[in-house]
Amino acid sequence: MFEGIFGGIVWVLANLLYIDMKRKGGSGWSRIILFWMGVPLTWLWLFIIREGSAPELEEAPDDAEALLAEIRRERRLSAGTSESETGIDKNEGPPPPGDGP
Repeated sequence: MFEGIFGGIVWVLANLLYIDMKRKGGSGWSRIILFWMGVPLTWLWLFIIREGSAPELEEAPDDAEALLAEIRRERRLSAGTSESETGIDKNEGPPPPGDGP
C-alpha cells in the first residue's frame, strides 16, 4: 500500500515538474527523466503545452534612490526655514487643519 501511494506521489510530481520545465523552456536530462517518470500523461503535455509559454515577469523599477533624493531635498528645505517664518514649533508638528488664521 505504501509503495502505491509513494509511486502515485512521484508520478504526480513528475508530471507537474515536467509541465513547469516545458512552460519555462528548460531542457536536459532532468526533463527527459521526468517525462518517462510521468508516462502516460506526459504524452498529453508534450502536445498540449507550448514550449516556453510561461509569461516573462518584469521587475518593478527600483526607485529607492529617487525617493532618498527627495527626502534629502525636503530636509534641506525644511532646515533652511526658521521657526519664526513658519510659526510652527518643530517639536510639535504641523497645526491641525482648520486651526489658525
